[in-house]
Amino acid sequence: NGASYGPGVYLSPNASTSLGYSKVVKGSNYESIASSSRSENQFISGEQVKILALCEIIDDGTIKKADSIWVVANDEHVVTRFLFVFLPQSSDFNETVDKASRCSTTDTNFQSEISTVMENIKGNY
Repeated sequence: NGASYGPGVYLSPNASTSLGYSKVVKGSNYESIASSSRSENQFISGEQVKILALCEIIDDGTIKKADSIWVVANDEHVVTRFLFVFLPQSSDFNETVDKASRCSTTDTNFQSEISTVMENIKGNY
């Protein structure tokens, strides 16, 4: 159900949860998904891709947290910082999805890596 936890923007600190909702899961057979779900979700030379957003959230104390599903009522409190694009025709697609699914934004090592990347990007502008 798309609104099981009420209205708002649905997010997860765990990439595995988000990837599960995008139908990219470890061990899934992409070919059967692709052939059964052709839709307007196709671009980049007509190829179907999966995209995962890494968002920053303003935590004003109103985030509803139900295990690995978080709901932010005010969409102005969610800012997309990175988009990760998974191309199923890539030779390392399954390996990349497997690695990505283990990421958690509540992991301090992951937070540190992202902060470093953001600082490097700022330094280039």
